Amino acid sequence: GINAEYGKQWYQRRVREAVVSTQSTGVPTSCCLESERSDDTCGSYIAWNDNTKINSQGCKTSIINFVENNLLYVGICAGVIVIFQISILIMASKLRTTIEDENYENF
Repeated sequence: GINAEYGKQWYQRRVREAVVSTQSTGVPTSCCLESERSDDTCGSYIAWNDNTKINSQGCKTSIINFVENNLLYVGICAGVIVIFQISILIMASKLRTTIEDENYENF
């Protein structure tokens, strides 16, 4: 419909703008190191391969390295989340059984 076509046009326009702005100014400000983000010129008019103010490692690589270096903690967090989810499932099941038992007694 009209909304789908508008959404598609909006998305294409935003992608075009992002590509043009990145090509004309170097790298996006989000690529700058945390210590350099206060500098408004970081990322502007600089080449991505010759600047020491920007992150040179991608997000995927950073996440993989973080998980590999902290595997024990990631595993513990995952285990706690699984146990929490199972306990919620058991409590919901017991609540359902309690509600059903009360309803049958009233009739």
